[in-house]
Amino acid sequence: MTEIEEWVKQVQSGNVVAYEAIAEQFSPPLYRYCFRMLNQVQEAEDAVQDVLIKAYESIGAYKQSVSFGAWIFSIAYRHCLNVLRRRKLQLKFSWLFHQEEHEESPEQIYDKHCFSPLMIHALSKLSPKDRSLLIFRIFEDRSYVEIGEMIGSKPEAVKKRIARAKEKIRQQLHIREEDIQWQDKITIAKMKI
Repeated sequence: MTEIEEWVKQVQSGNVVAYEAIAEQFSPPLYRYCFRMLNQVQEAEDAVQDVLIKAYESIGAYKQSVSFGAWIFSIAYRHCLNVLRRRKLQLKFSWLFHQEEHEESPEQIYDKHCFSPLMIHALSKLSPKDRSLLIFRIFEDRSYVEIGEMIGSKPEAVKKRIARAKEKIRQQLHIREEDIQWQDKITIAKMKI
């Protein structure tokens, strides 16, 4: 039994303090995922808090048939998709409200320096689900099996969807398959077109 599984059992037995260790362990990777999906610091921070609360409230229903990491990231996946849906709906009605301007966060500035404008544009053209799959696979280094557990799909289906998402990126960037190494995070982050 892993340390995380032990903490989960303690929380399920009523030891609320053990959840603090779980939250500390998962906050950084959850933040990275939520920020990459939502691209706004405040929304990502709020999303992490919401995900940790949802996970705590439903930890009694967690079964060890999937890893705890896959389980909590599946909560984050659904939560971020819901936030993006709400944001899209709000944008439709944004003309009713005055939009205030805000400064870019350090993370947004860093992303602009790491990714070419064309890469950022290509990623933004993906559906939130496809973007999420690429984030899980490339940036969070998750296996197809783990991603399948998170989104409720078979690993083979996940592999095909990721391949299609990569192809969409290549089409947006007009790049040939042999010119890009998807497993090399440095190559992707420093890609200049």
